[in-house]
Amino acid sequence: MAIPVKIDFGDKGHTIMRINMISAYQEFEFPAFHVEPKDISLNAYNSVLCEIVKDKFEDIKPQNDK
Repeated sequence: MAIPVKIDFGDKGHTIMRINMISAYQEFEFPAFHVEPKDISLNAYNSVLCEIVKDKFEDIKPQNDK
């Protein structure tokens, strides 16, 4: 099942990615972006019947900020 994900860069535009889900629970990493995303929307078009649980992850720092 492909889940559409919208990455919003504010006034710099947005992009849509598809995450292929191969199990009921799956972790994935986004590629590095040249601009910091303002928002990320899973199931961007509400086209997949699912329940989305978002974590805030404020305590996680990017790997390059060690």
